[in-house]
Amino acid sequence: MRKLFCLFILFLALPLTAKEKFDTHEDWLDARGKKNFTRQLKQEIYDDKQPESYLELGKAYLSGYGVKKNFSKAKKYLKKASRTGLREADVWLASFPYFLPEKKQKPALQKKSFEQMLALAQEDIPTAQYFVAYYYFRGIGTQENDEASFKWLTRAATAPLPETAAQNQLAKFYYEGYPPYIATDKQKAFELFLSAAESENKFACYHVAKLYLNGEGTEKNERRAFHFMRLSALQKYIPAQMALSELYQNGTGVKQDDYGAFKWMYEAAKQGNAEAQEKTALNYLHGNGIPKSHKEALSWAEKAQKNGGQNAEEIIRQIKEDL
Repeated sequence: MRKLFCLFILFLALPLTAKEKFDTHEDWLDARGKKNFTRQLKQEIYDDKQPESYLELGKAYLSGYGVKKNFSKAKKYLKKASRTGLREADVWLASFPYFLPEKKQKPALQKKSFEQMLALAQEDIPTAQYFVAYYYFRGIGTQENDEASFKWLTRAATAPLPETAAQNQLAKFYYEGYPPYIATDKQKAFELFLSAAESENKFACYHVAKLYLNGEGTEKNERRAFHFMRLSALQKYIPAQMALSELYQNGTGVKQDDYGAFKWMYEAAKQGNAEAQEKTALNYLHGNGIPKSHKEALSWAEKAQKNGGQNAEEIIRQIKEDL
């Protein structure tokens, strides 16, 4: 059953793989995107010295989000946030062993991290409750305990100001089911994803869109599906960008638009997705939504080939034959 924990960046429709992570930490990070992320935060700190800016910058350095990991800078900014009384900063300070390289993750450090995190979770801090759920599930600093894990996960997801990552993870459990603790309940999964999507979380928006498209846990609604898929795609979430391209291509929830289909597949291709690069090459080859260009088609097909695209070699052959 432990294989049910897989990254949210996977499609719900994909078969589950071996147990990997409870979740990525991206749910916790600022939704403004990686570009100029630290520059924006440093400007905010210079302008108003808000504790939240110190917190976000510390998290960025800790996780390597939009900037090279730097544990000393992470600790510096998180301690500044902590000194203002921002308790969430203490959560991230306690989480350091989670982000350390594997060779530095010593049992004593993990045990101390768990104890600190549990104390913070008991203060009803949702982020700490989420970490505790993760630690219990993976046996970090404590014995594995699925029952305790789900208890803390539920508390984090249903808090007055819920932890978005916990909502997403709990929603996935309700979607798939995790007996004997959680029975499959797609309506509950939809409600949790929808609640998380209210903050425009890219993972939640993507899953809400998929559920609306398939009519799972809610009535089928293609217009709503398009709305949430677009919200996710705008945050540069590759699966959403590719799915949005298909919605434009098929006229699902939106007027059919070849250029819209090209544009969003191109956005995913620019981020290095091999499949999107292959499809962009074909769009240039056939003039789908964009004027034909053998030069651009070949360029994107070669990029896809370098990135391991399974069909890139055949696409390159097609392009050369069409010259």
